[in-house]
Amino acid sequence: MDRIPAITRYLVDAFAPDISAAELSPDEDLLENGVLNSIVLIKTLPWIESTYAVDLDLIEVTPADFRTVKDIDALIQRALDARRNAA
Repeated sequence: MDRIPAITRYLVDAFAPDISAAELSPDEDLLENGVLNSIVLIKTLPWIESTYAVDLDLIEVTPADFRTVKDIDALIQRALDARRNAA
């Protein structure tokens, strides 16, 4: 499943309504360009957990996991893998 479009749409809709999803590259630095900050990171965690049915407490999560859309996707994959391994 390609999660990149869903992650991008969530970030744009929730935190960057002045840009379109097409303008947000999966490799763009979200922290540097101001799309994400510490408050947004905190709000994004529950979205990830509820959308992908994962428990982020099972893995180490750092601000670097939110640097790009691809990094967020990799974080979700690690959480999905941890869920499978915990079962």
